[in-house]
Amino acid sequence: MRKNSAIVIGVGAMMCFLISLPMNWYTIDHARRAFDIGTITTTGLHGSITLWVESPVWLIVCVSMLGVVFSLLNRLELTTLSKMTCLAPLFFSSLFICKALMITLSRNGNFRMGLFFALLGLVLGFCLAVSNSGQRTMDDLMRETLYEDLEP
Repeated sequence: MRKNSAIVIGVGAMMCFLISLPMNWYTIDHARRAFDIGTITTTGLHGSITLWVESPVWLIVCVSMLGVVFSLLNRLELTTLSKMTCLAPLFFSSLFICKALMITLSRNGNFRMGLFFALLGLVLGFCLAVSNSGQRTMDDLMRETLYEDLEP
């Protein structure tokens, strides 16, 4: 993947995450706590998803964007972070976003466009993080060191 393509994919992923924030992520019809409380609508700014702990959706989106920024900086060769450093925020946020997707697939849940844009941003972020042509491998460093030693 070329640097220009990486920039487009990275900016596209971040835009998807930003667009998802004010939109509805999911609704739950006939939500029940102690009694029927009607419909609950979750947006990116005013909702939360509980997996192990209750996390606000905006925080999950920010963690996702952090993974995209790390990957983009690696692809532009401004940093030399490990691939796991780029993937860890994306994996973490994907757990919460998949939990939101499971809620929408339940009997009373409804899928909304905010969740669609968040999933699209995740896919683009993973595509950017997994492609490693921007990272120098140990073999590349060894070749550079070897060629420097051979030059007069």
